[in-house]
Amino acid sequence: MKNDIHYEIQGEGTPLLFLHGLGGDLQQAASLLTPITGIQKITVDCPGHGQSPVSDESLLSFDVMADLIMQLMDELCIPQFMVGGISMGAGISANMMVRYPERISGAILVRPAWLDIPDPDNLSILLRVADYCALTEGLIRFESLPEFQAIRSSLPIAADSILGQFQRPQGARSTAALLRAMIHDAPVRALATISGYDGPCCIIVNEQDPLHPAAFGPALQQYLSQAELHDVYPRYLDPERHNEEVREVIRYFI
Repeated sequence: MKNDIHYEIQGEGTPLLFLHGLGGDLQQAASLLTPITGIQKITVDCPGHGQSPVSDESLLSFDVMADLIMQLMDELCIPQFMVGGISMGAGISANMMVRYPERISGAILVRPAWLDIPDPDNLSILLRVADYCALTEGLIRFESLPEFQAIRSSLPIAADSILGQFQRPQGARSTAALLRAMIHDAPVRALATISGYDGPCCIIVNEQDPLHPAAFGPALQQYLSQAELHDVYPRYLDPERHNEEVREVIRYFI
């Protein structure tokens, strides 16, 4: 698969590669790092996202994304760096921690959405997006689903985030293929393998989040010898407060 990753580098200091979530782009990741100084901030559009095209989104996986991004770090001549990310970005980071531990000097896992099992229940609503986004009146039909209506009634901000998948500039068919490819995969094959990474790690979770269970934090922490776990204010109740608390945790960890 051709490596044509769009990236941005800002600042000076310890390199930090920070990755966005499924369906997003580098602006999502950059927004959490903007006020933080003393680091070289490396953000990318992961393959199949933003300005990083791929020929076939259905061929994407956590291994493929990690390998392509690691090739970019090689091209940038950055042999060792901190890695982190949000949701899918946390999953890619975990994959790198298992497969490239010698390259990783620190890790920041924000709202992980996968552990070691493909098709996690918490992401089933995004598979429904994949089912409907390319259909005639797919958005209207999706919004009528009982499982989506339940999320909208309790957490409207979460519902809006889910609906954002229907608006991706890559188009409906590309989005459907991407969602299926990544949700049918898992960052690691067995959670215990992450114990091979023995560097510092910061895990950030929040409650009241149907897509990113807070219980995934302790599940990861038990296998990481230097992991610290932080529970911040729920994103889907107050995004600004959530983001500020995440920034403070990252700033302190760095």
